Amino acid sequence: MPNISQEERELKAPVWDISQERVFVFTLVNQRLQFLILFFSIVVAGAINAQSQQYMQFVLILGAIISWLFSAVIVQTQTRLTSILNIIEEDPTHPYTIVTRRTEQKHRIQPLVSYIIPVICSLTLTIGSILSIFGMLLV
Repeated sequence: MPNISQEERELKAPVWDISQERVFVFTLVNQRLQFLILFFSIVVAGAINAQSQQYMQFVLILGAIISWLFSAVIVQTQTRLTSILNIIEEDPTHPYTIVTRRTEQKHRIQPLVSYIIPVICSLTLTIGSILSIFGMLLV
Protein backbone atom coordinates (compact mmCIF):
# COMPACT_ATOMS: atom_id res chain seq x y z
CA MET A 1 0.00 0.00 0.00
CA PRO A 2 1.73 3.20 -1.13
CA ASN A 3 2.00 5.85 1.56
CA ILE A 4 2.03 9.48 0.56
CA SER A 5 2.63 12.39 2.84
CA GLN A 6 -0.16 14.68 3.93
CA GLU A 7 1.32 17.53 1.89
CA GLU A 8 1.36 15.45 -1.29
CA ARG A 9 -2.19 14.33 -0.65
CA GLU A 10 -3.40 17.91 -0.32
CA LEU A 11 -1.73 18.91 -3.60
CA LYS A 12 -3.19 16.05 -5.61
CA ALA A 13 -6.76 15.35 -6.58
CA PRO A 14 -8.74 13.30 -4.07
CA VAL A 15 -7.13 9.89 -3.67
CA TRP A 16 -9.28 6.80 -3.30
CA ASP A 17 -7.43 4.62 -0.82
CA ILE A 18 -8.19 1.46 1.11
CA SER A 19 -9.63 3.44 4.04
CA GLN A 20 -12.19 5.14 1.84
CA GLU A 21 -13.02 1.78 0.26
CA ARG A 22 -13.54 0.31 3.75
CA VAL A 23 -15.94 3.10 4.70
CA PHE A 24 -17.81 2.74 1.42
CA VAL A 25 -18.17 -1.05 1.64
CA PHE A 26 -19.00 -0.98 5.37
CA THR A 27 -21.79 1.52 4.70
CA LEU A 28 -22.99 -0.60 1.79
CA VAL A 29 -23.19 -3.74 3.94
CA ASN A 30 -25.09 -1.94 6.67
CA GLN A 31 -27.55 -0.30 4.27
CA ARG A 32 -28.23 -3.58 2.50
CA LEU A 33 -28.69 -5.41 5.80
CA GLN A 34 -31.12 -2.76 7.02
CA PHE A 35 -33.03 -2.95 3.74
CA LEU A 36 -33.28 -6.74 4.04
CA ILE A 37 -34.69 -6.46 7.55
CA LEU A 38 -37.22 -3.87 6.35
CA PHE A 39 -38.15 -6.06 3.36
CA PHE A 40 -38.52 -9.11 5.65
CA SER A 41 -40.83 -7.16 7.95
CA ILE A 42 -42.99 -6.00 5.05
CA VAL A 43 -43.27 -9.56 3.65
CA VAL A 44 -44.23 -10.97 7.05
CA ALA A 45 -46.81 -8.20 7.53
CA GLY A 46 -48.18 -8.88 4.04
CA ALA A 47 -48.45 -12.60 4.75
CA ILE A 48 -50.17 -12.03 8.09
CA ASN A 49 -52.70 -9.65 6.52
CA ALA A 50 -53.39 -11.90 3.52
CA GLN A 51 -57.06 -12.29 2.65
CA SER A 52 -56.66 -15.73 1.09
CA GLN A 53 -54.37 -18.74 1.25
CA GLN A 54 -53.19 -18.21 -2.34
CA TYR A 55 -52.27 -14.59 -1.65
CA MET A 56 -50.30 -15.61 1.45
CA GLN A 57 -48.47 -18.31 -0.54
CA PHE A 58 -47.65 -15.83 -3.30
CA VAL A 59 -46.32 -13.23 -0.84
CA LEU A 60 -44.20 -15.76 1.05
CA ILE A 61 -42.79 -17.48 -2.04
CA LEU A 62 -41.92 -14.22 -3.77
CA GLY A 63 -40.55 -12.80 -0.52
CA ALA A 64 -38.37 -15.88 0.03
CA ILE A 65 -36.92 -15.72 -3.49
CA ILE A 66 -36.13 -12.02 -3.25
CA SER A 67 -34.79 -12.45 0.28
CA TRP A 68 -32.34 -15.15 -0.86
CA LEU A 69 -31.14 -12.86 -3.64
CA PHE A 70 -30.62 -9.99 -1.19
CA SER A 71 -28.82 -12.39 1.16
CA ALA A 72 -26.41 -13.49 -1.54
CA VAL A 73 -25.49 -9.87 -2.27
CA ILE A 74 -25.03 -9.08 1.43
CA VAL A 75 -22.78 -12.11 1.97
CA GLN A 76 -20.72 -11.20 -1.10
CA THR A 77 -20.30 -7.61 0.10
CA GLN A 78 -19.41 -8.75 3.63
CA THR A 79 -16.75 -11.05 2.17
CA ARG A 80 -15.31 -8.07 0.33
CA LEU A 81 -15.33 -6.01 3.54
CA THR A 82 -13.54 -8.78 5.42
CA SER A 83 -10.86 -8.87 2.72
CA ILE A 84 -10.42 -5.11 2.93
CA LEU A 85 -10.06 -5.25 6.72
CA ASN A 86 -7.49 -8.03 6.42
CA ILE A 87 -5.47 -5.84 4.04
CA ILE A 88 -5.72 -2.89 6.42
CA GLU A 89 -4.56 -5.04 9.35
CA GLU A 90 -1.27 -5.61 7.52
CA ASP A 91 -0.43 -1.91 7.92
CA PRO A 92 0.66 -1.37 11.55
CA THR A 93 0.29 2.42 11.22
CA HIS A 94 -3.35 2.38 10.14
CA PRO A 95 -5.77 3.66 12.81
CA TYR A 96 -7.99 0.58 12.43
CA THR A 97 -5.04 -1.70 13.21
CA ILE A 98 -3.93 0.41 16.16
CA VAL A 99 -7.40 0.50 17.72
CA THR A 100 -7.96 -3.21 17.11
CA ARG A 101 -4.69 -4.11 18.82
CA ARG A 102 -5.21 -1.75 21.76
CA THR A 103 -8.71 -3.01 22.44
CA GLU A 104 -7.53 -6.60 21.93
CA GLN A 105 -10.36 -7.37 19.54
CA LYS A 106 -9.33 -10.66 18.01
CA HIS A 107 -12.66 -11.48 16.40
CA ARG A 108 -15.08 -9.28 14.53
CA ILE A 109 -18.82 -9.55 15.17
CA GLN A 110 -19.86 -7.80 11.93
CA PRO A 111 -19.29 -10.84 9.69
CA LEU A 112 -21.41 -13.00 11.97
CA VAL A 113 -24.24 -10.50 11.84
CA SER A 114 -23.95 -10.08 8.08
CA TYR A 115 -24.01 -13.83 7.48
CA ILE A 116 -26.50 -15.03 10.10
CA ILE A 117 -29.29 -12.42 9.84
CA PRO A 118 -29.79 -12.76 6.05
CA VAL A 119 -29.85 -16.56 6.29
CA ILE A 120 -32.31 -16.53 9.20
CA CYS A 121 -34.64 -14.10 7.39
CA SER A 122 -34.48 -16.10 4.16
CA LEU A 123 -34.94 -19.45 5.90
CA THR A 124 -37.91 -18.14 7.84
CA LEU A 125 -39.64 -17.01 4.65
CA THR A 126 -38.74 -20.25 2.89
CA ILE A 127 -40.11 -22.40 5.72
CA GLY A 128 -43.23 -20.21 5.85
CA SER A 129 -43.67 -20.70 2.10
CA ILE A 130 -43.35 -24.47 2.37
CA LEU A 131 -45.75 -24.64 5.31
CA SER A 132 -48.32 -22.50 3.51
CA ILE A 133 -48.08 -24.64 0.36
CA PHE A 134 -48.74 -27.83 2.33
CA GLY A 135 -51.59 -26.22 4.26
CA MET A 136 -49.84 -26.20 7.62
CA LEU A 137 -49.82 -22.40 7.77
CA LEU A 138 -53.32 -21.10 7.24
CA VAL A 139 -54.78 -17.65 6.87
